[in-house]
Amino acid sequence: YIAFEYQVRGWYSDGGQIDAGGRMDMSDVSDIITYIESMTSSWNVNSGRIAMCGISLGAGIALLSAAHDQRITATLSLSGWSNLTQMIYDVETPNLAWGKLLELSANLVGHPSAALTELLNDVLNHQNMSFMYSYTAERSPATWLDRFNSRKIPVLLSQNYVDRLFRPQHTANFFERLQGPKYLLLNRGGHAEAEIPGLILDHTFIWTK
Repeated sequence: YIAFEYQVRGWYSDGGQIDAGGRMDMSDVSDIITYIESMTSSWNVNSGRIAMCGISLGAGIALLSAAHDQRITATLSLSGWSNLTQMIYDVETPNLAWGKLLELSANLVGHPSAALTELLNDVLNHQNMSFMYSYTAERSPATWLDRFNSRKIPVLLSQNYVDRLFRPQHTANFFERLQGPKYLLLNRGGHAEAEIPGLILDHTFIWTK
């Protein structure tokens, strides 16, 4: 395997502003794949077998990018989202606690864009909702379901039962609508709790699967 890790736009020391899975994030993924392919002679790259994998924000980007770049042949979304609208504004109710936490973390260790700041403010105040629906629909893998099904992209989804940020029932609904090869893991714990240990420990259940 060739493993390539990158820091998502707008977080920590990375330049730019947080795009939350939008067009700039999709462009970044495509640029990374193009760079990897440019290293074919020295890295022995197999361009026909490219997979994306991530946790939380990275999971959403991994899933979205498979719908936007046809060079991706498999994707693994661990504690990610399938419908960003439902994550932020399920049953027309703001996800208040997680919304505030995301806003705080973005301001502490990231560089939020004006659009993201406006989105969080609009949702909490129930205003300019047409902007919210447009912003979240573009960033929802469920919006691009036809692309997953037309290409039959292999998808692995992992979600945790008490995840109050990216709720497992929305992922299960997306999973049911996928028509290609697919695998769903439902685990104990909250957001990303079951997946993160696999970043530092060998042979954890989820990463083995």
